[in-house]
Amino acid sequence: MTWEPDFWGRVRLAVQNAAAAAQVSAADVENMRLSIQGDLAADYVDRHGAGVASRTDVVQADNPPKP
Repeated sequence: MTWEPDFWGRVRLAVQNAAAAAQVSAADVENMRLSIQGDLAADYVDRHGAGVASRTDVVQADNPPKP
């Protein structure tokens, strides 16, 4: 049986943790964007139902332009 010290273990784990944190942050941003788009579309649908917004406004809210 042989044993070999893992001198780079701490660095490797730090890199893995940083990569995981970046993925979590990206997912948080995407979730927030989707939530805001959903709220915006719901607001326009409500405005249309109340007769304040036109049907065109509602369609544009349901299909926002791609960045």
